[in-house]
This record gives sequence, structure tokens and C-alpha cells, in this order.
Amino acid sequence: MSQRLGSFSYEEKCNLKGKRPTPHLSLEYKEAKTLRKFQLSWYSKFNWLAGSVERNKLFCYICVLFRGENEWNINGIPNIKNLVRKAEKHKISKKHLTNKESFHMLGKNRIEHSISESRRLTEINHNKQVDINRKILARLIDVDCFLGKQELAFRGHRENEGSLNKRNYCEILDLLAKEEQFIKEHFCTNSVFKGTSHDIQNDLIHCVTTVLNSHILKELKITNFISIQADETTDVSCQSQMSLIFRYILDNKIEERFIGFFDVSKNKTAAGLSEVILNELSKWNIGKKVMCQTYDSTSVIAGEKNGVQSIIQNIYPMAIFIHCYAHQLNLVLLHGAKSIKDVKLFIANLTMFHTFFSRSSKRSSLLREQGFKLPNQCNTRWNYHSRAALTIKTHFNELKNAVSHVVDDPGWDSNFVCTASDKLQEVYQEVTKLIQLVLTIPATTASSERILPIYHEV
Repeated sequence: MSQRLGSFSYEEKCNLKGKRPTPHLSLEYKEAKTLRKFQLSWYSKFNWLAGSVERNKLFCYICVLFRGENEWNINGIPNIKNLVRKAEKHKISKKHLTNKESFHMLGKNRIEHSISESRRLTEINHNKQVDINRKILARLIDVDCFLGKQELAFRGHRENEGSLNKRNYCEILDLLAKEEQFIKEHFCTNSVFKGTSHDIQNDLIHCVTTVLNSHILKELKITNFISIQADETTDVSCQSQMSLIFRYILDNKIEERFIGFFDVSKNKTAAGLSEVILNELSKWNIGKKVMCQTYDSTSVIAGEKNGVQSIIQNIYPMAIFIHCYAHQLNLVLLHGAKSIKDVKLFIANLTMFHTFFSRSSKRSSLLREQGFKLPNQCNTRWNYHSRAALTIKTHFNELKNAVSHVVDDPGWDSNFVCTASDKLQEVYQEVTKLIQLVLTIPATTASSERILPIYHEV
């Protein structure tokens, strides 16, 4: 011990804790005619007192282990003059009392163990929170995938807590929170990340899209031949956009993958549309695999010299152009309907009901009271006439009651009554003939896709 005073490791201190050296020392002190000698009883009186035979000095065993005062730690007490008075003073010193507390705690609560245990508990709590966060994120992704699969809108005009209808995304999460406690606690306690903001929704949609695109990319690498389908349409904000689809065979099955919508409102020329398609072919690195391209028959698209199909084929010669069969069928039905008087009148007059009822909030309310509404007029959309005819067929009696109510009720304006009784009644009679014919056809063949063709224009 005398060789390494004040430089003991934690393990050495633990080993030396119960091994206080108490040897008999040859310490003497002569005062006048009295010779005083070292007494072994001092070890019992002061349970921290220790001796060194090599140096023939006394030390404080506790201060030696924990670096106390130099007199009792390094230098030592070389004589026994006033030893008792010095010992009494030392045992009440601040440094000795601090070291004494550390000495008693030595081996009972190691700081490294305390830190390690604290870290372990912190890691456990962290892992629990990570598991909860993953479950919450999984629910958010499930809601995103569900709304995307069902083609439902995510957001509404007001999504605050006071709103009666926060639209689909938030309402579904509120519904899940009623059954799953961890989601409820998350929304009640978390003020930083709730997952309901539009930025989070867009990020999740982007993540889901990335995963789907990676899956499509793997399929495109496997397949040998690919056809592309494109069509220009108008979204709800009346902005022109192009939809693009890849079609190929995988495991003897025909697969069609929707790639996305692309804004073409600023440039709907053949050069602009073909640039969008070429960029996507380059992005997916499938240009050499394109064997077919199919579009409608407009001159911008199908032109043999400067059309989109011509520009694509000049770069990829194997990409043969095929006129879209759906467009061809639409044209056949369109021109065929024009030669049949009853069908022509039926298609032309479908819009009369919507026009009549939509121009007055009172008449629109009358339809809502009957439990339905007519689809918004849009002759440029293929499925408008089909949806309008199907709605009239489904709510035939309700529509009849609404028209009769306008004619018979004295509370309506005379102009409305005149319109309903004259022109609208004529239209109603023409439509009634075909609707009654549809109602007599068996359900297996009376679907809107078979009985009521989709017309592009009147």
C-alpha cells in the first residue's frame, strides 16, 4: 500500500476495504522523564487508523484510499506526540467525513453499475416508444393505402377539432383511435408529430409511391416487351393532364401498371405530349423494350408525319401505333346512336333534367329531399351519359314525383311550372320510354356498361 498511496483503482479499493493494516510500530515519544510508546488500543479507538511497518508511520486508511489530507494520506504521522488530539481533529474534518461516506458506500452502489442500469432502462423505454411509433406509422400508411385504393379524397376544407366533418383521412384515424388505445394516447399527448398535417400525408403518399414504383421497376426489368398507353384528360380543376400506363406480360399474365398523371396544360402540342412520354421511357429505361403504343385518333396524337405516335416511332422504330379499341368502339356507338331517333333524343335530353334542377336552389333541394342528385353535366367525359342514365334509372319514381310536384304544387313560380309542364314533360316522356325498356331487361344484361353505352359527344 505504501508504494501506491492515493492511486488505487475501484477494484483495488474494494479488495482493500476490509484489510486495514494494524501492525505494532516502534513509535516513542519522551516527555520530561516520561517515555510514551505506541499503543495498539489506538486502532480500536480510531477504526480508520492504519500503520505502515516499512515507513514506521501512521495513516488514515480511509484517506489513503480516497485521497484525503496529505498529512494522513501521503506524508503520514511520524511520531505520537499529541496523536490523540490530532486524530480527534482529523475525524471531524470535512475531507475525512466525505471520504468516510465514500468508504461506506464502496462496493454497495458502483457508479458504473448505476449508469449501466440507467442506460438499460432508458434503452427499454426507447425501444417501447419506437415500437409504438412504428405501429402508429403503420396505421397512417394503412389509411393512405386504403384511401388510394378506394380513390377517395384525403383532405377537406376544415380539419380542426371543431369541424363536424374533417374528411376521410382524419375521420378514419379518429375511428381507429376509438378502438386502439395507443393511437388515442398518441393524438392526446403528442404535440409535435401527430401525422395529420398535409405535409405528412404527402410524404406518406410519396413513400408508398416509391415502394410501388420499385416493384414496377423490378417487373419491367424481367419482361421483354412493353406497350404504352396514354390519354389526355381534364381533372376537377379543369387542368389538362396526361395519364400513362405500361402494359406487359409477366408469368403468362397481362399486367397493366398506372405510372401517373402529367401536367400538359401549358403545351398540348405533339412535341409537348411526346416529350412527356419520352422522358418517362428514359426514366424507366425501357425504350428498347417498347413494342406498341396506343392512343386515340386525334390528329395531334395519331398524325402520321408530326403526331405523337410518329415522333415516338422515329426514336423507337419497333413501337407500332395501334388505335385504341375503346375509342374506336366509342365512335361506332356515337355515330350509330345518331341514326336512331329514340336513342338520339334520349342522349340529347339527358342533360335537360340536370339543367332544370341545377338552376334553382329550391329545385335542387327538392331532389335532395327525394334522396338523390343528378351528376354534373360534362359532355366531354365518356362516362357522363352513362352515370346520368343510371341515376335516372335507379331513381325513376323519385324523379317522377319531383316533376309532378313542380307542376301540381301552387307554391312554384309560373315560369317553372310552364317549363316543367311543357318542355320538361316532353323530355320526361321520351326518357320514360327507354327507362321502362331498361327496367324490363334482366339484371344480368341491364348494366350501364351493356345497355347504356358511353358516348363522347351528342
